[in-house]
Amino acid sequence: MFVQLRRVVYLLVLLYLCACTVCATSDSGSTANPEHSGDTKEPDGSNPRITVKRMVQLKGEAEEFLVEGKGCLSLWEEDLVSSSKSLSLVKKGTEETTKLVEEVVELVEDAKESHDWVGPQEQIYDQLDEAGKAVQQTGTAADEAKTSIERAKNEQGLCQTILGGVEKVVSKLDEAITAFEGLLNEKNGREEEKKTLDGECRERKEALVGYKEKHKNLISYTEGNATEAEEQLKKSKEAIKAAGEKLKKLHEQLKELEEKETDSQKLVKDIGEEIDDVVKVSGEVKRKIEELSSAEGTQKKRDATLTEAKEKVKS
Repeated sequence: MFVQLRRVVYLLVLLYLCACTVCATSDSGSTANPEHSGDTKEPDGSNPRITVKRMVQLKGEAEEFLVEGKGCLSLWEEDLVSSSKSLSLVKKGTEETTKLVEEVVELVEDAKESHDWVGPQEQIYDQLDEAGKAVQQTGTAADEAKTSIERAKNEQGLCQTILGGVEKVVSKLDEAITAFEGLLNEKNGREEEKKTLDGECRERKEALVGYKEKHKNLISYTEGNATEAEEQLKKSKEAIKAAGEKLKKLHEQLKELEEKETDSQKLVKDIGEEIDDVVKVSGEVKRKIEELSSAEGTQKKRDATLTEAKEKVKS
């Protein structure tokens, strides 16, 4: 949150400075000056004081543009790097998500064909959860990539505004440095100061030219990155959508399997209860038979004893 707030504040300040500097640059050539006699042309070296003053003024303007330009390019590059990283995550996430979903599909199909749902059940649910998380993470990375690309485009526009001022200052520095060359050889006791001012202005001009070159390279990179990002995000969006639909279908299939599993378990339970009842009845029958057999044996023993007693009486 702090980083985002810092970015917003920085961009607002940068916009303000940019507007002020551009206005100042455009007005600098038309500002009335007693020694300039209302002439809006750049100094030609004929008036040393005007030439030196102009060099100092342009050096200051160049420094302002360099500060603004450096900050703008820094944010621009930061978002380009961020979008590039997010796109890599999107690409990797899309591949992993697709693979995970296909693996879950295969597990479910195998379970359906083998009619073995209990065995792979835990693995299927684990991978299903993992695939769901992958879909969500990839979608988040895609959103972040899109946001970074949009920010980079906005910063490109801001840097383009700064570039317009940079080009004007570079052009004016060229003319001022050329006009100043005639003063460098004059012996007036300020040779070192003039030499230092000349070196500083040339250094600022080279830095501004470097800004222009870097700006050009970033535009080329941004355009190429935007095209690649658009294609990658489109592919990922389609792949994630397809993965989401497959996951939805898998959930429906798993629900059906669970219902079938519940029915099968109920059937097995009913059969088991019936078997238990049969076993229970069989046990009762066996016990009755044993009781009857025992009673029959006792009766036979009684009859034998009675017969034996009768025979003894007769004898």
